[in-house]
Amino acid sequence: MLKLFGSMLALSALTGIASTTNINNSFINSNQINITAQEYQKFTDMGYSSIEIDEFTIDKYKKLKDLVVIDSKQFYTESQLNPEYNNSNSRIESKVLTKDLNFTKEDESLGETPIQYSTSDSSKIMKTTISKVYDKTIQKILVKQDVYWNIVPKDRCYDLIALNYTNNLRVAESNGNPDVEMTFRYEEEKYSKTGWRTGHTNNRYKERTSYINHVETYNGSNHDKYNHEIGSYIAFKCQLPKNKSTNGSSRRYYMVYRSNYSKFQISMETVLLANFNNLTGCEIQARYSHQYKEKDINWGDISFTTTPPFISYSNSFLFWKTNNTFESGLFNSISLDF
Repeated sequence: MLKLFGSMLALSALTGIASTTNINNSFINSNQINITAQEYQKFTDMGYSSIEIDEFTIDKYKKLKDLVVIDSKQFYTESQLNPEYNNSNSRIESKVLTKDLNFTKEDESLGETPIQYSTSDSSKIMKTTISKVYDKTIQKILVKQDVYWNIVPKDRCYDLIALNYTNNLRVAESNGNPDVEMTFRYEEEKYSKTGWRTGHTNNRYKERTSYINHVETYNGSNHDKYNHEIGSYIAFKCQLPKNKSTNGSSRRYYMVYRSNYSKFQISMETVLLANFNNLTGCEIQARYSHQYKEKDINWGDISFTTTPPFISYSNSFLFWKTNNTFESGLFNSISLDF
């Protein structure tokens, strides 16, 4: 639990980032790391949310605390809801709760919970934070991509978060592996409803609902989770979990167990180095794409473009248009000449 001293933090509803700077004293995060006010501000400038800072391990803290930030900039892009989402064959299961609630009537036979709606018109948002830093005497570029889902997609398989970079850049190494990390966060709603049906002398339903926050973290040592084409791109695959439901009801007894998953957030952090003394002409392309089809990522056939859908498979002509393997994803092209 984040322990603050002498300060109040206003948190952004979207990202959890502290929006005030009147932090006068240090605080202790969940791993008992004492973080100063100046360090906290630096970390937020680099794109880290209050939740992420609260979860910093000692290794993460040591990696970031001595960096000298020259400049940090943030870039946003979003996907608008497609008109097809309004019909009965919608690919949206529900929108994620943000502000207003509209409840549907519970369907007892299916054990359904009320659908939560959002006031946002975007299906998902990607924030890309570029930080130029000095690590002792070495200039590095830290790229942090954060994807926030505003809906719960029905189709859930392997999605792709990727960073393309020009050949005058390279991915730094950490312990012999690419210095990259992917974090996947989501919420699980565990629901159960059991009891005798009407007419039994002990007629009573018992309902239980609990919420679990899941965090999965992978880095350059998890070679089965990412692909790195040197001088071109590095990308992680992320499997969105599907809802689980068990209905063991009989004529006399009602029993439903369900796990629903929502509030998907995918982050990728990449450390880049310039191959030359300056960043003139250096460019990155941050991407995220949602895959509709029930299949793993085929790294050998991945194709990147600067037009929608931005990521596709190149082994079949217009394959993505006829089969909708990837939706029109999120894309940020950023020059590092700032």
